[in-house]
Order: sequence, then structure tokens, then C-alpha cells
Amino acid sequence: MKKLIIISLLTLLCAESAFSQNNARQNYDSLWYFHPFSVELLAGVWMPSGNFSEFYSPSAQFGGSLGIMVAKNMRFNLWVMPRLISQKEPMPFKVNDSEIHNINNFHGASFGGWLSYTFSRGKRLSAEVITGVTKEDLYTAVEKPDGNDTLNTSATGLSIGLNTWINTFSRLNFGLRAYYTYTAYKKSSYAARSTGGHAMTFAVVYRFPRRSQEFKRWY
Repeated sequence: MKKLIIISLLTLLCAESAFSQNNARQNYDSLWYFHPFSVELLAGVWMPSGNFSEFYSPSAQFGGSLGIMVAKNMRFNLWVMPRLISQKEPMPFKVNDSEIHNINNFHGASFGGWLSYTFSRGKRLSAEVITGVTKEDLYTAVEKPDGNDTLNTSATGLSIGLNTWINTFSRLNFGLRAYYTYTAYKKSSYAARSTGGHAMTFAVVYRFPRRSQEFKRWY
């Protein structure tokens, strides 16, 4: 009997939760009608951690993407994100079996594909999980016996994070984004150490065009 009461209470709680979610969807979905094709602009800070933080300080990152709606609540984006790198210490590289140190890492870039899934919508916020596979490039000037040179060190990056859109005036698409990236630079042909690139990125995002009831037909 006791088990039956507990099961009944759990069933009622689940039903109430589902009912509340359905009501929320009915009330709030109309706030979040995005165009199926979009352009996103990003500006924020790239924050290395672990071994990476020994060589690099938090650095400015910006960029943009082209996005397309591939399913209900799901969007695919192609990203290009340049990065202005602030360096702490020289990083070792291996060229022709010799270890050399860079003079400066003056810039880098991240580009690749992202997939986002909207899992929650409310009156104030719409939240997405974002995952991606990117190519992480570091362009570094190195000092060599026969003169200075520039090396392009790149590796595959795997990212996961959260994006929240804020219900702003006139339905402008401003959001806050936070995501973690791991990059296995140890597999780069120029890396002198077994270094994994751990980093967090925090940014403000703007999506164009703004939300509209006209886009309801795609949802």
C-alpha cells in the first residue's frame, strides 16, 4: 500500500511537471521564433587553464558564424573566431629535431562546426547546449639560426558549453555563451611537449535577424 501511494504521488508530480512545461511552451514559445538562417557575432575572452596557462594569459576573442536550422530546436553553425593572444612565457617547439622557443604568439584562430540544441525556454531566457569540433590554430614567430620564421601550429579542438538568449527589448537576440575546449596540441608536428590545451571561453553573442512571429511557420 505504501509503495502504491508513493508511485501515485510520483505519477502526479510527473504529470504536473509535464502540464507546467506544456503551459510554458504555449506561453513562451512565441517569444523565441528565430529565422532558420542566421548570422551570429561574438566578442569575449579566451581563458587557458592547466598546462596552457603556463604560457598564455586570458586573451580577447571575437568572430562570427553562419547558422541554419536543421531540425526543431536544433541549429548548425560554421564558425570563424580570430584570437589576439597574450603570452606569459616562451613556448617550446621542435623543428628539424631541435627545440626552439617562440618569440611571440601574436594571434590565433578557431574555426569549424557547431551544433546547438535548445532544451529550455522561459519568459526571460532560452537555453541551448552547444557542441563543436574545431581547428585551433596558433601562429607563432620563432627565432632560428638563419633568421626568424613563422610556424602555424594547429590541432583539433572539441568543445561543449551553454548558450543563453535573453528576452530583450524589441526581441533583439543578445545572449551569453560559456564553453570549454580541449585541444590536443601534443599531436602537432611542431609541439615539443605533450601539452593538452584546456581553455574556457566567455562571450556576448548577437544573432541576426531578430526574433519575429513571422518565423513561426518553421517551428
